[in-house]
Amino acid sequence: MRTLTAAMCMGLLALASSCARQAEAGRDLEPIASAAPGTASTGQVTAETPAPETTIAPALVDNCVGYVPFAAYTGNFYMQIIWDQANRDVAQLRELCEQIGRDDPEGLSRISTEHQAVEKYLAAASKGTVVPANCAPGSVLGDEGFCVADR
Repeated sequence: MRTLTAAMCMGLLALASSCARQAEAGRDLEPIASAAPGTASTGQVTAETPAPETTIAPALVDNCVGYVPFAAYTGNFYMQIIWDQANRDVAQLRELCEQIGRDDPEGLSRISTEHQAVEKYLAAASKGTVVPANCAPGSVLGDEGFCVADR
C-alpha cells in the first residue's frame, strides 16, 4: 500500500514540477477541454457538428399512421402509448412516426412489418381462408370475426 501511495505522490510531484517549469518559462498552460461526442474541440471553442439527415421511406410512415390507431384500439399497449403521445390526432401521429423513423429506424420498420402482417391476416380473414386455432374443425372465420360453419 505504501508503495502505491509513494508512486502516486511521485507522479503528482512530476506533474506539478512540469507545470511549474512551464510557468517559469513564461508559457501559458493549455486549457483542458473535453469534447462531447459529435463535437470538435478547437482550443477553447467547441463547435457542434450537425447530425446526418436520415432518409425515411414514406411507406414506413404511412404504415405507422395506419397501424397505430388500430393496434391501440385493439389493446396493444405500446401502440396505445404512441397514439396517446400523438394526442389521438393523425397529423400529430404522422410527425411522431417520422420522429420514430429518425430516432429508431428499426422500431419504425417493426411497426410497418406488424401493420403488413395484420393487413394480410385481415385480407385472408375477409375471404374466409383463415381458420383460428380455437375454431372447430370445418369452421372458418366469418365476416364478423367469429367462427362459423364452412359455407
